[in-house]
Amino acid sequence: MSPYRHTGWRGAGLIVGSLVVSCLIASTAAWAQGKGKGKGGNQCQPDDNGGAELLSARLYMQKATDPKADSAEKVKDLKGAINALTPHEHIRNDVGQAYVLAEALSVWAAQPGAATTGTRGSFGFKDQPDGQVDILATDDSLLNRVQTAQPECADMVSRIRQEAYVPIVNHAIQQLNAGQYDSADASAKRALTIYKDSPYAYNVVAGVAVKRNDNAAAAAAYKQTIEKSGTDTSYTRLKTSAQYNFAVVTQALAEAATGADKKAKSDSAVALWRAYVAANPTDQNGKAGLSHALQVEGDTLSASALTTDMVSNPKKYTDVQIFRAAIAAARDDKQADAVKLFEAGLTLNPYFRDALYYVSTTYFNAGQQAKLFPVAKRLVEIDPSNPDNYQLLAGAYQIRAKADKSVAVKKADTDTLLKYFDKYKTMPVRLTVSKFDRESDKLTLAGTVQNLSESEKTYPLKFQFIDTTGAVVASQDAPPLTVPAKSSKDFTITVNQGGIAAYKYAPLE
Repeated sequence: MSPYRHTGWRGAGLIVGSLVVSCLIASTAAWAQGKGKGKGGNQCQPDDNGGAELLSARLYMQKATDPKADSAEKVKDLKGAINALTPHEHIRNDVGQAYVLAEALSVWAAQPGAATTGTRGSFGFKDQPDGQVDILATDDSLLNRVQTAQPECADMVSRIRQEAYVPIVNHAIQQLNAGQYDSADASAKRALTIYKDSPYAYNVVAGVAVKRNDNAAAAAAYKQTIEKSGTDTSYTRLKTSAQYNFAVVTQALAEAATGADKKAKSDSAVALWRAYVAANPTDQNGKAGLSHALQVEGDTLSASALTTDMVSNPKKYTDVQIFRAAIAAARDDKQADAVKLFEAGLTLNPYFRDALYYVSTTYFNAGQQAKLFPVAKRLVEIDPSNPDNYQLLAGAYQIRAKADKSVAVKKADTDTLLKYFDKYKTMPVRLTVSKFDRESDKLTLAGTVQNLSESEKTYPLKFQFIDTTGAVVASQDAPPLTVPAKSSKDFTITVNQGGIAAYKYAPLE
C-alpha cells in the first residue's frame, strides 16, 4: 500500500445533526382531566371518596394550575396540596392520595428551574420535614401504586409522568445542542427517573456517549431510542437517525473487536446497515456505510458493486459520501478502489486535502507525473506547512527530470526538485490537521503545530474555508500558538458557516 497517512476523516461518521432535536411541547395539566375512561372502557377514578384531605388538596391544585397564578402562588399552593396529603396513614383513599400527591409533585417538577431534591419540608411534606427526598423517585413510586391498583388509569398515569418529564428532557436536549454534555447526560437520566417510554431521553444519552467515544453505551442507548419510538409516526425522523447511528457505532465496535467477538459484531453491523438501506433506499450515506461494513466483513463482491456505482455516477452522491467510502477502502487495503473513489470525489470537491494526498502518493508510486503535477501543486497551495507535500512535489519533478531530453530542461527540473526536497527535509515547522468535521452549518477543524526548530516560536494561524470552486466563504484565525522548541501544541477552530468544502491557510514561518 502507498504510504498514505490518514489525517482525521471520520470514516462512516455519525449524522451529528440528528443529535440536535427540537424540544417537546409541554404537556397540559393531567390532574384536571382527572376522571375518564381508561383501557377497556373502565372508569379511572382514583381520587373519589377521599374525604376532607383529598378535597383540600384538589382545591390547592386548582389554584396551583390556574394560568393566572404567579410562580410564588404556585409554590405556595403546591406546598398546601402536599401538606394536606401527608402523612397519609389516616387518609381513607390511599390510591387517591397517591394520585393527587403524584400530580402535585409532577406539577412542581415542571416549574422552570424547580429543584427536585431537597428536604421534605421544603416541598411541604409534614412528616419527617428534615429528611431528604427526591420528588421524581417519589412520584414514580406513587404512580406505580396507582397503576397497580387501577390498571385502567394507565393513560392518565402516563400523562402525569410526562408533566414532569417534558421540561427536564427539554433541558437535556438544549444542553446537548449547546455542547454541555455532562449536564445533558444528567438531565436525560433524571428524565428517565419519572418516564421511560419516550425515545428522546435515550437519544440524548446516546448523543453524549458518542461525544465521549463510548460506543458501547451509545449503541445501547440508540437501541432503546429505536424501541421506544415503535411505530409512532411522530418519531419517524428521530427513529431514522437513531437507526443510522446505531449502525455506525456498532460498526465501530466491530472494528475495535478481536476474535469471535469481531465476527459477531461485524455480522450485527452488516445486518443493521442492510435494514437501514432497505428502509431508506435513497440515502447514499447508508449505502456508503453498508459498503464499508461489507468490506470489513469480507463480502467484496457486494462492496465492489457500490464502489463501481460511486465511480461511474459520482453526481448521485455527495463528496462526503464518496470520500468516506474511499477512506474505508484505504483502511481495508483496497488501494485500487480507494484511488478510484478519491478521484471520483475530487471531481465534486477538488480541494479535499486527504484525497489530494492519497492520489498524489499513488501517482508518484506509479510514475504518473502528468497526473501528479496538478494535484501536488494544489496540495502545497492549501496545506503549505506540511513537509510531506513538498516531498510529493519534488517527486513530480524527479519523474519529469528522468524523461527530459534537453540538458537545460533537465537541469531546471533537477534544481527545482532539489529545492522542494530541501524544503521537505529542513522545514522548521509542521502543521497537521487531524479533524475536519462538517455538521450542517457548523465546521470544526483541529490539528497540531509542531515546532521543529531549536528555539521557541509563536505561530499565527490564519485559515480560510473554501467551497468546491475554491472561492473563500469564511475566514477564521486561531489565537497565536506559542510552541517551545522541539515540541508541539494542538489547536481547534470552529466556524458557523454552510457551504464549506475544504480549507487552506497562510504558511507558517
